[in-house]
Amino acid sequence: MSDLKYLFAYSIPLMTLVSISYNGILTFATPLYAFIFIPLLEIILKDYDREYSESQKEKRLNNILFDILLYLNIPFVFGLLAYGFWVLETKSLLPFEMVGIVLSLGILLATNAINVAHELGHRKTQRERTLSKLCIFI
Repeated sequence: MSDLKYLFAYSIPLMTLVSISYNGILTFATPLYAFIFIPLLEIILKDYDREYSESQKEKRLNNILFDILLYLNIPFVFGLLAYGFWVLETKSLLPFEMVGIVLSLGILLATNAINVAHELGHRKTQRERTLSKLCIFI
């Protein structure tokens, strides 16, 4: 059950969806969330430095939940990027709204796409390393 905390990685894509879908100040939902809310949350919550035993590490490496969470990031990132480009191209936005959406997409790529690419780059299969390169080329 404690592994459910890794779902928190999807909070940035969720905020990016809010940034893209709404107008006005909400286009800055991702930057506000990433640079104000998350740091405040880290100050409030205790930091648990936890060392895992070798058997715990092995068990976690073989847990398919982590692979599923990793792979699900790829369609979310590409989908949000495409949706963001579509909104930027088709909607009549004020300049500050465009900035908010572009910053949100940049934060999405900097957090989810780069981290997924990094993790997949450590994998052994050619398919996973190719997916890693695909995420880097975004």
